Amino acid sequence: MNNKLLEKMRTNIIFQEQKIEEHLKKLILGQTVTIKFLNINQYTEQTGMIIKIDKVKEILYLPNLKIPFADIIAITS
Repeated sequence: MNNKLLEKMRTNIIFQEQKIEEHLKKLILGQTVTIKFLNINQYTEQTGMIIKIDKVKEILYLPNLKIPFADIIAITS
């Protein structure tokens, strides 16, 4: 790959990470969200109510599911 394409990909990833971080800061308990995340080497989409947000361990909890912030690629509320 050429350097310009690699730089554009890096910029897009950084921008996407910043958008996710901003969205994570606005989440509240009881809010219903749809989250796309990496789960055992495949992307999964799950909708559910937030039951816990652990900002220290960086984990988002939905019923019967815990999602590390680092695995989240998209959030819709």
